Amino acid sequence: MSIITYDESLLYLHSSFGTGTRVGLDGVRAVLGKLGDPQKAYPVIHVAGTNGKGSNCAFLQHILTAAGYKVGVFTSPHLERYNERIAVGTEPISDRDFAETLGRVVSASDEVISGGERLFFFQILTCMAYSYFAEESVDFAIVETGIGGRLDSTNVIDTAALSVITAPGYDHQAILGESLKEIAAEDAGIIKHGCPAAVYPTPVLSVFTDISEEKNAPLYYIGEDLQLTMHKCDVNGSVFSVKTAYFSYETLSIRLLGNHQVQNAIHALLCAEVLRKKYTISNEAVRKGLAECRWAGRFELVSSEPDIVLDGAHNEDGARIFGETLRLYFAGRKIVLVVGISNSKDFRAILEHMLPAADVVVCTCSPFRALPADELAGCVREMTDAEVLVEEDCHAALEKAVKMGGVTAVAGSLYLVGELRSVNYDRFQRGNE
Repeated sequence: MSIITYDESLLYLHSSFGTGTRVGLDGVRAVLGKLGDPQKAYPVIHVAGTNGKGSNCAFLQHILTAAGYKVGVFTSPHLERYNERIAVGTEPISDRDFAETLGRVVSASDEVISGGERLFFFQILTCMAYSYFAEESVDFAIVETGIGGRLDSTNVIDTAALSVITAPGYDHQAILGESLKEIAAEDAGIIKHGCPAAVYPTPVLSVFTDISEEKNAPLYYIGEDLQLTMHKCDVNGSVFSVKTAYFSYETLSIRLLGNHQVQNAIHALLCAEVLRKKYTISNEAVRKGLAECRWAGRFELVSSEPDIVLDGAHNEDGARIFGETLRLYFAGRKIVLVVGISNSKDFRAILEHMLPAADVVVCTCSPFRALPADELAGCVREMTDAEVLVEEDCHAALEKAVKMGGVTAVAGSLYLVGELRSVNYDRFQRGNE
């Protein structure tokens, strides 16, 4: 098949949902082999975990870019356009390069995969990312897993400059296992023989220590020696000082909101410290990278007066952090929650953490695999005494929420957040009604 236009490439991608899963990692390796093994052309920083992966990728990209490196970044899902998933620095792949790269991957796939099989959606994107980064001659590629790690399509590299694992949490249990230990073991599958790994402190840390010992991989994590001093924490960001056994910094600034982002930044500092054992990364680059980092759709304040927050929280841990962060910044304020959740998620567990922060709940549909809004509302009414409204169309739900006054908070699905990021929020500003 010859991919000619960007629109045709999107149609091909959409047709690949749910297909080709039997080819597994061997199929991905075969296609990359046909493409000349582009994944071997640059050091890879491989990132797995449940929550915090994207923020860590963003922090590390900004730090390495500030240090003078050209950095490819592969993340998922996207918010508004597929191109966001494959970027060099903060610049997403162009429509032309997207279509051309997909064309190369499809041609290679047609040659090496037989029997009517084909790569499925995420496998295609993985091959595209590795191929595009080689074409762009990046100095590093930061590659985020899709689900888990051990059998994830991205896990076709033999070595890694660094394996990064954020805290395991409850998501995709049908694939990864029901217990945290099982989930952690899948994440730990990205640890490579003899290659360093940096992991979050977690109750199941022994899973990572055991696997790192087995693979003779140096393991780094921040323990009880952490000394953290918060100087400022408001809707403009955080300023903090931190000292650990590995590093010490005074008055670092980040713009990503929430105490959890301070923890993500500290983990990124650990990653930078491990990387600088081999690569040049100055303290100034670290400071600049943290201060300049942006990560859309993660407790993103898209409007003030009125306050409107978009957060992609879509699993139990993410919902818990979302609720805590709402209370941190908007204690005592009226909260109108616009919520839409995918039908594949444990929506009751998500709601359990979101609803206590809400005074009014507007139930709507996420744009992808949506749980029906009326079904969601029925569950919400069983779990809260807050006022509950139903509005199937998410744009209309947002309008309704903003008109009720207070703080409007949108959460439950990254796809919902992506859809509503396209809104012109200037029109909501006081005096522009």
